Amino acid sequence: MFFWSGFPFIRVVLFFAAGIVLAVYMPEWRPLMPWAGFLAGVAWIVLLVRRSQWFMRYNFFYGIIASLLWLCLGWFFLTAATESHHPQHILHVQPGDAYAARVISSPLSKGRFYQLKVEVEAVHDTTGWRTASGKVLLYLDTAAGQPHITDRLVVSGWPQPVTPPRNPYEFDYRQFLAFNNIWHRQFVRANQVRRVAAPPAFSLARLAFRMRAALQAQLQQYIKDDQALAVIQALLLGNKNDLDATTSEAYARAGAMHVLAVSGLHVGIIYLILLLLLGQRPGKVTRPVLVGAVVIPALWLYALLTGLSPSVLRAVTMFSLLALGYMFNRPANTFNLLAISAFILLVVNPYLLMSVGFQLSYLAVAGILLFYPYLENLWKPATRPLRLIWQITALSITAQLATASLSALYFHRFPVYFPVSNLLVIPAATLVV
Repeated sequence: MFFWSGFPFIRVVLFFAAGIVLAVYMPEWRPLMPWAGFLAGVAWIVLLVRRSQWFMRYNFFYGIIASLLWLCLGWFFLTAATESHHPQHILHVQPGDAYAARVISSPLSKGRFYQLKVEVEAVHDTTGWRTASGKVLLYLDTAAGQPHITDRLVVSGWPQPVTPPRNPYEFDYRQFLAFNNIWHRQFVRANQVRRVAAPPAFSLARLAFRMRAALQAQLQQYIKDDQALAVIQALLLGNKNDLDATTSEAYARAGAMHVLAVSGLHVGIIYLILLLLLGQRPGKVTRPVLVGAVVIPALWLYALLTGLSPSVLRAVTMFSLLALGYMFNRPANTFNLLAISAFILLVVNPYLLMSVGFQLSYLAVAGILLFYPYLENLWKPATRPLRLIWQITALSITAQLATASLSALYFHRFPVYFPVSNLLVIPAATLVV
């Protein structure tokens, strides 16, 4: 009781996440969950109304029912976010000869093809055009020209369902795409596609794409070495398309891959820089309204520029909540901030829980919050440089140990050089950012 009363949102997000996991891996429970949610809601309301008389006696049951209610809500949110349940989804539509779709992702160059995601808006068959929905992973011939976010396309043919893996223990690419609400893909030749309408006058996603392209053009102008350019683009903008396999493997083995993937480290550096530019210091903010008005939009702009990865979303949400706390003079517990940020992101997109980046990001931060203070206190160096080295080392150890099990599960490796590599790359990343 004492633990939960101090960190209430931890219990909320744990049971909400458990409901999401149940919805993903136990779909046969679908007929039962509405009844479970209804009964839990009625019981919760009854206990809430009679709280003055029953609360002290039935406090334990109140907690159980509230937790069950959050579990059911997690299940409901995941079910609602599963687009394949919609009757107009192309999984349930008779195949036609063409479909109209809107580009919803930046195209990635894949040799002779651009890889991009499109959202179906209508399908065409012998009866004409009719409304439909669903996402498709397109591989578009480069001869058709590079599309842009919000472009509207008419594609001839019909997308094929993604096939399951054929070998035991093979990576399940179909499940990976399903967690992104994508069930179909199609290879499209240049003569199979045409643009049918101009993009809207203003689109935030399109603006971010253009700003990102402009920044990449500036980097290409001043950095002539291809390998260095690829690393800088990954470090600053999260664009890892030009990284070769050798470089990625070297960073992964050294335990420094998090530097190339724009993450909470980058967001934290930018947050600190913004505070210093505003004449503030972490923990001693004297102009909270100014900090909130400047820091929150700047951090979300950076998140948009770098592609809204799960780790960036986590960090930006946490720092935004921290800035809001300063604005309203309501400093929050760090564990609650972590839980609230996770809850907000999972409400917006429950499938984020199935993202490896989301899992690693939150597990690393939770490990740092739990174990770093104890490890850092084991040794108190006398000099400032040694203290800084020990703090970075302790931070790296706690983050790596917290994520070791997931890293072994997903990537089948554990980087043994991370204490040394992080001593070099973290200060270097700070200077570059």
